[in-house]
Amino acid sequence: ITIQLGPRTVDVPRRLLEIRAERPMHFSIVYRLERPLAGETGVEPGKRYVACPNCASRQRVIGHPENLTCYTCGHVATVGWWEA
Repeated sequence: ITIQLGPRTVDVPRRLLEIRAERPMHFSIVYRLERPLAGETGVEPGKRYVACPNCASRQRVIGHPENLTCYTCGHVATVGWWEA
C-alpha cells in the first residue's frame, strides 16, 4: 500500500497496517521509522508519537501518560499503550 506522508509517498507492506472501519477512541501510538532529526539522540524524545482519535494530528509523547489533550483540537482521551 502506498501512503502519503506530508510531501512524500511511502510504500508500506499491508501486513504492517491495521485497517479499521472506525477511528479508535484513544490516542494511538506511532513509532517513527526514519532516523532521528538533527540534535536528537534517538532515545525517548522524537521516537514516539501519538495520533489523536478525533483529528488524526500527531504529537510527541514523552513518558507514559495515561491521558492526553490534543494540541491541535483539544480532544482529551486515554493513550492506547496496550496496543503498542
